[in-house]
Amino acid sequence: MNIRVVSSRDEIFTINPNERIVHLAFRPSNNDIFGLVETCPKIEVIQLPQSYKRTISKSIEMFLKKQRIQLTEGDVWGHRTFSSYLYEIRFIILFYVIGDWASTAYALPFGVEYNSVPAMLLTNYGIYCLLLVKVGFILMLFYTAPVIKGSRYRWAFTKHIIESVGILATINNLMVIWYGNSLIQIIGLI
Repeated sequence: MNIRVVSSRDEIFTINPNERIVHLAFRPSNNDIFGLVETCPKIEVIQLPQSYKRTISKSIEMFLKKQRIQLTEGDVWGHRTFSSYLYEIRFIILFYVIGDWASTAYALPFGVEYNSVPAMLLTNYGIYCLLLVKVGFILMLFYTAPVIKGSRYRWAFTKHIIESVGILATINNLMVIWYGNSLIQIIGLI
């Protein structure tokens, strides 16, 4: 049994029209399903991850039933790997982990860490403990990502919030290095 994995909606119109079993590794819209059925007239099964299948509309379920196409639930193991997750969160890694950690390490001689949790970690365990905590956060995010991705916009929102925090923390630390004052001090929060 060959399962054709479709990773994005852009691939729908490029797949072989003779495909019979297709796994959609993204959250399909109604138009995506219609496009897939139109592109692959011999399709018999459309497989979706559990969190995506729950969001399929009743009208699409009825349409597929009328077309005699099974809508099944399942995962294609090895398709969504840790490396693809790392690529997906590359800006979180760049700004929240590397940017914030490296600029904190470089800025500490020029100022003080005002956030109480990192300050405690830095005082008691050193700068590398802060890096380990950030890596631990990335691993925790990896294991909770499938739950967060249950909603269409929740994952994008979560990623953008963490990226924004990383960018602000990095800018704040760079301002301490270059100007002697942090963004938080200039705004007057401290």
